[in-house]
Amino acid sequence: MSFLCFLMLGILFYYVLPFSLWKKAVLLSLSIVFYVSFNALDLWFLGGMILFSYCTAFFVDEYKYKRIAIISVVPVIAGLAIYKYGNLYLSTLDTHMRLVAPLGISFFSFKIIGYL
Repeated sequence: MSFLCFLMLGILFYYVLPFSLWKKAVLLSLSIVFYVSFNALDLWFLGGMILFSYCTAFFVDEYKYKRIAIISVVPVIAGLAIYKYGNLYLSTLDTHMRLVAPLGISFFSFKIIGYL
């Protein structure tokens, strides 16, 4: 029920706002609120990945270094691999720790790679 209210509120804000920039800001804000509602600590990981990819893309666009774009894919794939396969590694060490992957990690990792 709360998701339905959240969705209706988002649609209402999106269609009521007159400017395209405000609509994008509302979509970004609501996406972050939705993401944080599952686990607030994952916001640090998502924010770091977004900041890293934005700075890298700006640097590549400004200075035309294509190698940087290719090399910058490595940390994105590493973050994905750590969350996806970290539990397998931890289980071999006989620890009781578990990594819980952030919601949609594969989706936004591959979107970031596409952006770069």
